[in-house]
Amino acid sequence: PQNPLMRKFYMADRDRNKATAALTARLGRAWSLGVTADYNKDDYSDSAIGLQDARDAGVTFDVSFTPRPDLTAHAFYTRQRIKSDQTGSQSFAAPDWSTKTTDTFNNLGAGLRWMMLADRLEIAADYVYAASRGDIEVTSDRAAAAPLPDFETRRHTFSVYGTYRLKEDLDLRLGYLYERYRSDDWTLDGVTPTTIPNVLNLGVDSPNYSVSVYTAALRFRF
Repeated sequence: PQNPLMRKFYMADRDRNKATAALTARLGRAWSLGVTADYNKDDYSDSAIGLQDARDAGVTFDVSFTPRPDLTAHAFYTRQRIKSDQTGSQSFAAPDWSTKTTDTFNNLGAGLRWMMLADRLEIAADYVYAASRGDIEVTSDRAAAAPLPDFETRRHTFSVYGTYRLKEDLDLRLGYLYERYRSDDWTLDGVTPTTIPNVLNLGVDSPNYSVSVYTAALRFRF
């Protein structure tokens, strides 16, 4: 049976306070620096069970360098942390357990754009690294809960492409992308179809992959 006090958090009443600040500075003609900060405070005061509140704070630093009109390089770093409180009920009544969740995200990247051959050829490359960690602390009225393992993900993405203008309205574009993704999820790793009593699972492991993608395209403008 479903607890009548449960509700999907994205359908529940929510009050949000939001603050954003941004600063951009130019250092001469070649350098540009920027920083952006965001903060969200969410309250689900009408939900007895489920998500109660969340605090989302993030900051981004970016820099670009343009030594000449045909060459541009850029880099960025973003850090975001989301802390949330949730309640639940094993007795299908009033809340009798709660969790505190902390999700941390780190993203960094860099890229390069270079125009060559009198602006007929554009070469570009980008690299992005993304990592996340999720921590869950559980408190129960019935018994002390053991700490849960962390969730972790790591992703590397590299792409390069070249675009050559065959005519004023026709471009040839060739590209390559490589991505490597690794994750650790205790709810999936090591859980076989018969690990949990009276429950049949699919025995799915957390995603881990490496992939290469080659692309070729003709772009016509009219």
